[in-house]
Amino acid sequence: MGRPKLISLEGESRRRPKVASREGVAQRPEFVSGMLPSSLRYLDSLRKSPRGKSKTLCEPEQQIIDACLWLETLTGKQRNRASIVAALANLPHSASDWMTILKKRGLVEFDDLNIKLRSAGRSVANRPSAAPTIEELHRIAIAGQWGPYQRGLKALVERYPNAYTRAEFAAAADISLESFSLDHAIRSLLRQRLIKHTEDFRLIASEALFPAKSAEVSTPTLGMPVKELAPLFGQTPRAIRSAIGAGVFPIPTYLRNDRRYADRQVVKDYFAVKHAESSAALTRTI
Repeated sequence: MGRPKLISLEGESRRRPKVASREGVAQRPEFVSGMLPSSLRYLDSLRKSPRGKSKTLCEPEQQIIDACLWLETLTGKQRNRASIVAALANLPHSASDWMTILKKRGLVEFDDLNIKLRSAGRSVANRPSAAPTIEELHRIAIAGQWGPYQRGLKALVERYPNAYTRAEFAAAADISLESFSLDHAIRSLLRQRLIKHTEDFRLIASEALFPAKSAEVSTPTLGMPVKELAPLFGQTPRAIRSAIGAGVFPIPTYLRNDRRYADRQVVKDYFAVKHAESSAALTRTI
């Protein structure tokens, strides 16, 4: 039997080559999911591994997990742009595949545009060694680009929120206005969602590169974490969590960023009532 012959491509967002052989026409399995063959082979190895989803993260997976936490620390938001996480992880062309794999492993929530760490993912993420800044975000995103793309993106970031014409972008990136390289640079940065077109078809840096810090992060929290509650109640943090889970803890609590808190004022009022009750009981016994 001869080698299968490629006879067509179909689908706008996913390439699904069909092959013809004596057995008939069928889709090449490695393309059906829209993932690269190497990514699918890795995913298949996870299924076959005795450890399965608990298998140690490979380098690209760890880079994305760490980038998620880095950006979350910067913005104060758990759900962030997948394109910026990809730039931080320096995986501009394969990040989507690795994010899909991490989603299948239960470590992230991923919907093509946005990504969010789940509790399991946050537990294996490395915390930033220094406080993240917008300037550092720009430095990392720009450094991950190749020569002319790097110069063009840097110019757009510095010009934001103003835009460039095609000719101005070419001059900033030091690329000939009529060259194929200019089209390739624009398409690459657009595909990475680091830049976009304005209504009058000029080029501008993506607003995702300038994330606004969440208001809830800039405002001091009133919550008292379990580790602070423990000595007040003469219990261990584990005992308090067990009481909360069983519904017998005397103070209402709430979850924020996967951590349990009690309102400080509620705690203060609770002990004020307890103190008043103890004083009244002591008075009656005298």
